[in-house]
Amino acid sequence: MRTGSGPLYGVCCVYFTGATNSAFKSHGGYMTGTNEFNAITINKSGTAKVTLGSDIFMAGGSSSYPLSQPYLDFVNGIIDSKNFCIVNFSTASNDANIIKPGSKKSYVSGCVGRGMSSSAQTTRVFPVGDKDGYRPIKVHNSTAGNATGNYIRVKAVRGNANPSNSPLPAELDKISTVRYYRISYDTAIATSGGTPSFTMSVDKFNPSYGAQDGVTAGNSNLRVAYTTDSLTNWKAMGQAHKDTTEFTDPPAYWTVDSIPQASWISLQARGKGAFVAFSRLTGTTENSLDFTVLGVKDEAALPLSINLAQNFPNPFNPTTTIQYSINRTGWVSLEVVNMLGQRVAQLVESVQEAGAHTVYFNASNLTSGVYYYRVAAGSVVMTKSMLLVK
Repeated sequence: MRTGSGPLYGVCCVYFTGATNSAFKSHGGYMTGTNEFNAITINKSGTAKVTLGSDIFMAGGSSSYPLSQPYLDFVNGIIDSKNFCIVNFSTASNDANIIKPGSKKSYVSGCVGRGMSSSAQTTRVFPVGDKDGYRPIKVHNSTAGNATGNYIRVKAVRGNANPSNSPLPAELDKISTVRYYRISYDTAIATSGGTPSFTMSVDKFNPSYGAQDGVTAGNSNLRVAYTTDSLTNWKAMGQAHKDTTEFTDPPAYWTVDSIPQASWISLQARGKGAFVAFSRLTGTTENSLDFTVLGVKDEAALPLSINLAQNFPNPFNPTTTIQYSINRTGWVSLEVVNMLGQRVAQLVESVQEAGAHTVYFNASNLTSGVYYYRVAAGSVVMTKSMLLVK
């Protein structure tokens, strides 16, 4: 797996392709000389996935391709981690190039481990999700790593984040019943004394969300909560920054304040971790935080023609929903124009599959008045008007 040194350093790069599922297991436990991979590319066909049968560790080494870094490249296909984790040890500052962005078609369902900075604070994106979709999260470490081979693990867990219905702080009245994230700290270094003493503190989490998470677009009442007590004793992250929910692809991250230094969460290697989940502001109801079924498509009942529905609500302020359907896969454009015919928003400009589609439009930067939304698919163009009232 790893041989040579210097410019002749050789490692193993793995490509997963094809239309059938693959299983990936490293026998004998982690050792840099035998069970450490370099780059991994996931490019399966259709709905084929890769299932882990053990923890998988990635580190740099190749001097040729792929340029000495352990690139984890998501093209198509899900990595189902089961009870394991795929760990990328890289601490390189060029974060976007180490793990190529995940998407709704390719991500890790379960657990991802990432090396954090060994000399400073840094933010890492963890491209995780669950069976219902891609929900990455950003994690910021407030103290640097203090040993080679240390990393943070993040696992997306599908389920109720407050199963015992434990009391919440006054500013929160509900925790997500859809999913939560488990964040822990670990090391690949063997220790003779059992549990290692290495620690790392974290102070900020930015989870992502979508409509299926019981979140409504266009409101500022979403919150983020955390706990270190096994899904009890939840605490609220600060929310001095006013963020507004919106549905994007890939999913939008929710912006919160950092935890004050006196309350930094100290993670001990192989010790108990922290839990993070969405919550909502007390007294608000826009965000149910319960799973919502969306986009279920009956292949036998595809639309026979292109249709554009009236936006809802209408009039609106400042967000509204636009629904349309297309009868064949192809290039689709959806734009909003003012009464002078000037484009004020480009909502869709891509190839889309046949079926029904929903787009959320936020007009917070526009003035009151009549606007027109126009969908173009193939040779068909359809237009409807809508009224923004502020």
